[in-house]
Amino acid sequence: MKSLKVLNNVERAALLFDLFPDETPGVAEFVRNMAITVMEDREQIGKAWDNAELAFDKWLGIAKAIRNRTTRVGIRSGTVGYFYAELLFAGQLAVFSTYCLITYVTDRKHPDHKFSWMVRILFE
Repeated sequence: MKSLKVLNNVERAALLFDLFPDETPGVAEFVRNMAITVMEDREQIGKAWDNAELAFDKWLGIAKAIRNRTTRVGIRSGTVGYFYAELLFAGQLAVFSTYCLITYVTDRKHPDHKFSWMVRILFE
């Protein structure tokens, strides 16, 4: 097994989803819903955008890509964790999905503390 320091985002997500397979569909659905929200509220979010490191147009493009990918393949229980990891965390998609994943466990006060801790260990 690789050291945590050398795991890429897809590998980190795959590990998380393999350790917590029951959480995988919920996370994927949450990320997809966040992407849809960004697209639906783009004018309001764009006006308030203050991230100097990432242009809002890029964020919107990533949200569209995630929405398209998750809509095309669907979200199902029992799917292998690596499938969702690749679907949501490949390349630049990881920026958006990581933000959503951290929001999923912090803002929502996720009830499974072990899952929340693992998200923080892998992605913060």
